[in-house]
Amino acid sequence: NSRKSTGGNVTVGNGAGNSITKMSDDTVANVAGAEHGKTLRAAVMIIGHARSLVWDMVCHNIKIRLVDALAKPPTDSESAESVQWQVDVFLFLSLNDKDSRRTPGRLKQVYQGPGILQPCIKKLKPVHVEFMPPIYKPPEKHGCSKGHEPEYIAQSKGKFLQEKGFPQRLFSQCKRVDIAQDYILSTFDPRFRRDYAAFVKTRPDAVYLTELPPLWSFNLSRITEAAGAYPDAFVLVPRGCHVWP
Repeated sequence: NSRKSTGGNVTVGNGAGNSITKMSDDTVANVAGAEHGKTLRAAVMIIGHARSLVWDMVCHNIKIRLVDALAKPPTDSESAESVQWQVDVFLFLSLNDKDSRRTPGRLKQVYQGPGILQPCIKKLKPVHVEFMPPIYKPPEKHGCSKGHEPEYIAQSKGKFLQEKGFPQRLFSQCKRVDIAQDYILSTFDPRFRRDYAAFVKTRPDAVYLTELPPLWSFNLSRITEAAGAYPDAFVLVPRGCHVWP
């Protein structure tokens, strides 16, 4: 993959396609002195097949009930003890959904170019957009001893044993998350001096029935995930913890 940044342009990842969008210069300003102003940053990573993210109602739902809700400032009565959060959105998407199971045909398709996502990109204002391959092939040898195999091997021995391609799908999910968080920590964060204090991972096809609580209300001494939803629907981790698929 190749990535680039030009002045006030959003950084662009070149995985399975290209992306062009803009962001204002104040979006790339660093947050030096955050301790004095009690301002912290979080990276919201939307990772996976684009699917229903191309629909305006889904994109709008994510913008209002996830992104804006997480960044909501404390009220006057809460501000003395609370920290103000700023949220950066990262899109790591695949436009070619060939490996999903039980996905309706109208969601499982190949979108003809990244242009179909431009309205959503304009709405979410991501600081980085990357289009990724639909699948990643697992290594032929994983080097682990029996009983300590990677998850994509271990889980395939359970209820999904007979499901064709399951190990490759699970490996691909893990690989996308690894690529996303590693890029933010090793490249984007040091370059733009973000010093992200928290990471949120969600899916492009997640729909929120109500606004999430603001970030300042979460306990960042632990990991938070959605209750009663798929494990990969939402997870919030503090810096130093790795996001799981």
